[in-house]
Amino acid sequence: MTAPAPRIMGRADLTVALGWAAGEGWNPGRDDAVHFLAADPEGFLVLDDPDGAPAASISLVRVGPAHAFLGLFICRADLRGRGYAGPLWRAAMARAGDAAVGLDGVAAERGRYAGRGFAATHRTLRFAGRVPAGRPAQSAVVAPTEMPALAALDREATGFDRAAFLTRWMTPGPDRHVRVVREGGEPVAAGAMRACHEGWKIGPLLSRRAEAAEAVLRDLAALAGGAPVMVDAPEDTPGAAAMAGRLGLAPVFEVARMWTGTPPRRGPAREYGVATLELG
Repeated sequence: MTAPAPRIMGRADLTVALGWAAGEGWNPGRDDAVHFLAADPEGFLVLDDPDGAPAASISLVRVGPAHAFLGLFICRADLRGRGYAGPLWRAAMARAGDAAVGLDGVAAERGRYAGRGFAATHRTLRFAGRVPAGRPAQSAVVAPTEMPALAALDREATGFDRAAFLTRWMTPGPDRHVRVVREGGEPVAAGAMRACHEGWKIGPLLSRRAEAAEAVLRDLAALAGGAPVMVDAPEDTPGAAAMAGRLGLAPVFEVARMWTGTPPRRGPAREYGVATLELG
């Protein structure tokens, strides 16, 4: 019998895959599924077991005309070692075509990714801890009319072109806070914080000035109500790690950003916190 081919995930499939991720300690956001699908509705693939239940997943999300990002590469725990990874990997990379592909690789897998043509550009360090609850002091709530400006800030900081994703990701909600610092009426720094299975994750955290980035970071962390707070700080952004340390957060985990081909070009704005390791 011919093995099933990978298929495009729906929201229910993606919720299952994020449940696997939670079981592995990846700590996804409570509402990540709907936001991930907004990034690229056809970018999430699943392979079913012989009974038709999801067995393994991968994502290959476009972040511009020449770049894509790979993540959520995970197999159901009871099915590992049975050949599900290869077909998914090949399907994702085929979907990438000529685009350069990025990913965030844990230390144990970096050699394997290097063997597949990925080269490391920098590390990203996860900082975590608890911050006393408080009221934001230096930043403001984002206005809906500022979404195009925030997408432009993200594009400048990361080189990614993902306006549809950012518009949803940085829209405030019951489990999501978004703060902004303005100068001359225009955003110079912005960040989002979402509720996760455990605590809150801050990201993206973007700014043209380090001081403004730190103001947003502190105000978001204060809104966590004393629950654990995490931020993924790129090592190639000067001061990002020190900023997290000044807030009382400590490094707990690291990944390496790796690319095939030429990485996106970053502009004058800085990325002080990654939006999500699954999508870059």
